[in-house]
Amino acid sequence: MSNNKVVLDVESLYSFELADIRNRLTQMENGRISEITHAGYDGSLATNVVKLREDFEKLISDIKYGRTTSHDQLDDLF
Repeated sequence: MSNNKVVLDVESLYSFELADIRNRLTQMENGRISEITHAGYDGSLATNVVKLREDFEKLISDIKYGRTTSHDQLDDLF
């Protein structure tokens, strides 16, 4: 029998970061890349992949070292 106790609520703590990643993946899934749309603001497939890789690496590092989230930074402003 496995223990499924949540130790860290990553989805809540890093909701903004995860939303950015989900949004980029959804846009790519829907064909929103410059090679298809010919719109520069969509970004090329390679650019989107690089950005996703950077976002994942930063998120994993932030979780691993307990760094401040975007949500925390916004809370500090108000």
